Amino acid sequence: MSKLITVVLPTSNRGEILSESIPLFDEQVSRNKEIVEFVVCDNASTDDTVARLREMQLKYDWLSLVHYDEREEDVGASIARSAKNAHGDYILFWGDDDIPGPGMVDVLLSAVRRFPEVACIMMNRVQARQKEFVPFMPATNLQMLGKHYPGLYTEYDTAQDFIYANAAEYGFLGAYLIRRSAWLEGMKWYDASCFGYQFQVPLFCGLKDKQCIRINYPMLIQRLFNSPRYAENWPLYCYVGLPRVYKIVQKAGVIDNWRIPVRSFRYPASTSAFVFEMLGMWRRNWLLYRPYAQEIAANQDSWIRMAVAMSVGVLAFCKPLLFLIDRIHIVLRILLRPLLQLIVGYGRVLVFFVRRLFRHN
Repeated sequence: MSKLITVVLPTSNRGEILSESIPLFDEQVSRNKEIVEFVVCDNASTDDTVARLREMQLKYDWLSLVHYDEREEDVGASIARSAKNAHGDYILFWGDDDIPGPGMVDVLLSAVRRFPEVACIMMNRVQARQKEFVPFMPATNLQMLGKHYPGLYTEYDTAQDFIYANAAEYGFLGAYLIRRSAWLEGMKWYDASCFGYQFQVPLFCGLKDKQCIRINYPMLIQRLFNSPRYAENWPLYCYVGLPRVYKIVQKAGVIDNWRIPVRSFRYPASTSAFVFEMLGMWRRNWLLYRPYAQEIAANQDSWIRMAVAMSVGVLAFCKPLLFLIDRIHIVLRILLRPLLQLIVGYGRVLVFFVRRLFRHN
């Protein structure tokens, strides 16, 4: 029998974590193993990951393993390579440390049967924010991402409506079930220079004129950990990689305006916050961001932000001056924030008494 869904799990050197996460799929994949396949793609692990997976294969007959001897350092390329092992009509890319809901696979199977033309299904999720991952430790600090529930499904006739409505939640590949033919079509647009978000290019570029669905009930727990590498490079991902993604998606004819999804995804709302982030970004690693100064400025949606980005980029050549400005800005924030809170607090008290005074009169 042909497979309807393939769960693809790319991993590397995460054997202990996989010993916790893979058994969570046993019950729901076992009862659907005639139409669901589960493939772990090992990216040249050097620890005991492969040995642990071989041992788990003896216990779970639905578990397949593909081991690569050649390591792929680029995460996007590793995901694309892993996708080649999928045989199902749909692909669910899974993170090795995330937690599936007890009926997640069943709900996805029900959705693709109910909507046979659907090309992409996005699942709402719960996020668990933790300082570090310790295997077999309960997920903590749970927060549901999408808190509006209009019903189990929200249908979108076009990918543009789908992308514009949900752009703020697109940073997590494990939330998507994508039709394999749409993924392969999108891979024609793959671009490794979309730093941090390479996977979004094939995910969206193959959706032109296709139906998309959002499942509003949370189906999984996404674990978020403090990552020094992400903290160091996230401005590159946000200010360069993400705009490049949606420029390509627009070029593919899926959306009309690349700025709309970019604007709703992690861009700081206030100009002062943007200034602070620019100063910190250039101070931490000005050599990394110098080649992208002009592009970062051009990607801004106001002249003020564009001027700030270009000015900070110029100041980066004088690092001591940049450091001094950054320190002054931090001090001002520390001093002004309590003052503003005090003013707002007394202002509310004053408004309260003025209202009472007018009521008595």
